[in-house]
Amino acid sequence: MLSYHDIMLADGWHATVLSTQDNANQGVHIPTWIRDDHWRTFCTRLLKDPSSLAGYAPLKVSKDGQVCLACVVGDGVNPTKGNDLQVVCKQGLCGGALRRILALLFGTRERQQFDIATKLLNCGIATAEPYAIVHKKLSSKSWLITRYLQYSIDLDTAVLRELPRMSCAKQHRVKDVLIHHLAELLSLLHKHHISHRDLKASNILVTGMASENIHAGVWLIDTEGIQFRTAGKEPHDRSLIRLIASLVTYRSVTRTDLARLLRQLQKWMIYRRASGNPGFVSYFKRPWPTTNYPAIENLTS
Repeated sequence: MLSYHDIMLADGWHATVLSTQDNANQGVHIPTWIRDDHWRTFCTRLLKDPSSLAGYAPLKVSKDGQVCLACVVGDGVNPTKGNDLQVVCKQGLCGGALRRILALLFGTRERQQFDIATKLLNCGIATAEPYAIVHKKLSSKSWLITRYLQYSIDLDTAVLRELPRMSCAKQHRVKDVLIHHLAELLSLLHKHHISHRDLKASNILVTGMASENIHAGVWLIDTEGIQFRTAGKEPHDRSLIRLIASLVTYRSVTRTDLARLLRQLQKWMIYRRASGNPGFVSYFKRPWPTTNYPAIENLTS
């Protein structure tokens, strides 16, 4: 379990930050030299003038309507050390009165993303580690600080641009690694009764594709669409359908590649029922999940 502690800031603000020492053995990517003083200085600058921290990457608005910037927690703005803590800071844009009321009642978007990401990491699912959240009571604004995944691209870009540029041999090796990680990701979501309303290629980050040894890894992002269900309610299979539907139209992804993904999922046996595994292909071809996805019906026909 990840451990956090609070740091008091000015004007009633406080930051809930990841405890460096307590999470040393949790596989969390955070330098041991980061102390509360670094966080206090960084969060104070973030609240006063976010643009002053935007020397590492420009301040911009993400596709989900959040202001985000990439910067470094430490003594300076620009990274000078190999072990500097590179982070992404996000804050939702000001909405209407209804959004502010919902934020006061149920927490801000950043707070919800922080809680979901923490639960995912505790389940062993790779996502950008939430290092800290800067928040204030009775406020509809907050800042979420997560890990910056350097040299990462979304799966959509990887399939559309990077794979066609590779040789056939390297392309096959990369696909093998990606299929293995995607099958493992889907199996973990199923194991912990997690459903994702928007699981698609653009919401999965890929790292390590440029490496000669091809140590590619996949990271789940856009956690707002995630729902944690009770053990008695099994997640819908639409997560798998949505993921394949986002890949089926690309020329670099063949029907054989998708079949290999399904066979890998069958190997993980994520759809085992109490009466036994009925066979993944026959289960996947059930009519109800594909009625809204004609491309998947063509694939399984």
